[in-house]
Amino acid sequence: MSEQPKRSLLSENEKPAAPAASGKQGSSFMQAMQDNSFMETMKDSQPEKNKYDEMLEQLDIEEEQAKSASAAAGGSGKDKGGDAGKKEKLSRREKKKKAEKEAERNPFEPIEHEDTSEVSQRLKTARKRREKQMIVIAPAIFICVVLNIIAWNNSSFSRGYMEDFFPYISTPYAWIMDKIPFSFGELLILAGLWTVAITLPIFIILMIVKRRSRDFKRTLKRLYGYFYAWILTFALVTETLNCFILYHTPPFDKMYDFPQTLYTPSQLEQLCEHMINETNAAAKEVKRDKDGSFILTADLDKDAKASMKKLSKEYPQLEGYYTTPKPIKHSHFMSQQYMMGIFFPFTMEVNYNKEMYDLNKPVTICHEYAHFKGYMREDEANFIGFLACDASESPDYRYSGYLNATEYVLRKCAEDCSSETTAKLYAMLSEEVSTDMGLDSKHWKDVQESDEGMFDSKKVAEVSDKVSDTSMKLNGVEDGRKSYDRMTDLLLDWYFMQQEEETETIEVHVKEEKDPTE
Repeated sequence: MSEQPKRSLLSENEKPAAPAASGKQGSSFMQAMQDNSFMETMKDSQPEKNKYDEMLEQLDIEEEQAKSASAAAGGSGKDKGGDAGKKEKLSRREKKKKAEKEAERNPFEPIEHEDTSEVSQRLKTARKRREKQMIVIAPAIFICVVLNIIAWNNSSFSRGYMEDFFPYISTPYAWIMDKIPFSFGELLILAGLWTVAITLPIFIILMIVKRRSRDFKRTLKRLYGYFYAWILTFALVTETLNCFILYHTPPFDKMYDFPQTLYTPSQLEQLCEHMINETNAAAKEVKRDKDGSFILTADLDKDAKASMKKLSKEYPQLEGYYTTPKPIKHSHFMSQQYMMGIFFPFTMEVNYNKEMYDLNKPVTICHEYAHFKGYMREDEANFIGFLACDASESPDYRYSGYLNATEYVLRKCAEDCSSETTAKLYAMLSEEVSTDMGLDSKHWKDVQESDEGMFDSKKVAEVSDKVSDTSMKLNGVEDGRKSYDRMTDLLLDWYFMQQEEETETIEVHVKEEKDPTE
């Protein structure tokens, strides 16, 4: 067997010689390979790696044949044939390197030259699809950022948005969501949690397993990136339009010209006495079982809507369409957080805890309806919920609203009044009211002490408080969860405004009696 000639490149002084006669054994495949258009055709029509593997094998076979033929030529034609062989080997080497490079090329990268192959068309279609997605995602995020910046710096803008745009934007969306018989927002939250829990580990595993495949990792990152970008965009748009902007409207007392007076402890005591008397009276109008527990007889849907619409005569923002309140399936998890209701801005749904003491449900639904109409601050939603229950024709709603408000006022009295005064006020509560307050407290205590649920109730409550407090502060509510108790300030304004109106009415009546001709 003859020794194979050593491969070398042509020097600058060497001139390429004509191919040796023995090169005829190169076959038509080698001739086709010398034409660059063949490689371009292979690249365009057969980008798969196995096609190039076959081509490389064929190149090796023909290279061996050419070497054997060159060694057998010998004689006087050796130098001439050697020069031709060098050029031929160089050509094959370049083609082989090019083939290897094409085999490793990312099939998803755009091809530089014009390509009409099926793969190229798919790439162009994918590129256009990505561009279309970015045309929607990028402007949507930008607009939301701009709207939030304006809302933070201009309360008049937020109020104008709430009164003139929000009802027309939210109502059609709420009407669609209302056709779903269960809480779609709860389903989306659960789906989102499971999606993250499943897809994130898969992403990490694939990135590790396929760490050497640059093309695969790029495609995977792009897939995950656009998937989560759409989720972020949906959440940002719905939260901005249905929640974030509305947090920056002027406070309720400024919007409706409440006096915003600083009241004395004696005035707070006066309010509390009034609330307790009304609560005791309402407690006697509702039905109870043999153990004295409250029995809910009101229609949580119809009576709540009727109460809100009646109140809308005084506050026009409350006019219009109302969605159906929906119970949360996983209400035990809500109870672990001491949560009675929740409004989902991303689905415009009003939801309530179906497991809590029934007496809490009427006022809770009215509270969430206040959020539904654009009042995002918790103290304002509390106050509107009370006013709606007070205006209701349902005894259940009146009692629910007054008991809830009374508990807030009693807590405020415990902070600002003497212990003797506070004890006296608690002693004024009727037996029925004390029973209902005890049963309500028992429910929350039982949940905290039970082993039911996936997580420890105390830990859930702590985390929930921190998340809720942080969320409110991020939306401009400086005192966070403590803002719930500011409802008492609104109640003080409301009560003494009523007192002034009653005094003025009495004075008018007295004046009319003295001067009947007027």
